[in-house]
Amino acid sequence: MKKIVIWLPYLDPSLPRRLGRRIPKNILPRKPLLEEIIEVCKELNLECEIEKEKKYPRTWYIESPKIIISYDGKKSVLLKILANSIRNKILMKQKK
Repeated sequence: MKKIVIWLPYLDPSLPRRLGRRIPKNILPRKPLLEEIIEVCKELNLECEIEKEKKYPRTWYIESPKIIISYDGKKSVLLKILANSIRNKILMKQKK
């Protein structure tokens, strides 16, 4: 398995693409929390490690930890899987 780096700005719908967002704005209703991403990784049986002291270079002024996930596929596919799983988790919480 190869290690893929995921930065929080990749999944932030409030950021424009030029600052690092890699998913469509309409997939996530809000910026996901780090804990939500970790939960989703565990649910999908993906190994992940967090480096909290790191910051995404394009948004160095925003606290954005680095997540390293072991995954065999493409990064874009992984991001869509994570985004859809996080969206489902957020929507389930809102319904309760």
